[in-house]
Amino acid sequence: RKAQFVLILGTNGTGKTTFLRKTLNKVKRRKLIVTPDPMEWTDIPLIDRKNLNKFEGTGRLIYRHGDMQLLARSAADMIIVFDDFKAFFITKQVELNAIRSLAIRRRQRMLDIFIVAHGFTEIVPSFLFTFATKIILFRTLDNLARAKKRLVDYDRVLEAQKRVNAKDEHHFEILNFN
Repeated sequence: RKAQFVLILGTNGTGKTTFLRKTLNKVKRRKLIVTPDPMEWTDIPLIDRKNLNKFEGTGRLIYRHGDMQLLARSAADMIIVFDDFKAFFITKQVELNAIRSLAIRRRQRMLDIFIVAHGFTEIVPSFLFTFATKIILFRTLDNLARAKKRLVDYDRVLEAQKRVNAKDEHHFEILNFN
């Protein structure tokens, strides 16, 4: 099957987490929520990094430096959600290589990856747009023109952003790529 690489974008309070929780509840696979904030997803049990591929159901990992490399080395057969991706801004080459490896090898390792952010300009590094199989777009105040060079189908995404922003705050559109 085709491994998914999904970007979920929208401002605070637009329904990203609610949508994601409902979607994940329908899936019978292991799920790992990676969050930079210990006060988020608190209903999900924390997992020990040593047991990354041994936990059942849904687990939560509070991100710390080096976790991207750990996931690139050992994550397999699961869904990984990177919540509030801006907090994972990758500044070292080894972390860039790790996120690239996760994206490239997701099919072989049976990984579906969800990246949650407030807007297009918060997706760093920009090469992640090339791996996106879907963009789930909620209302965003992001200036899409700043991300124009990153997007394969800029005009299509811009029109979707205009439609979503014109609706109520919990409206979204799913854009399929690849």
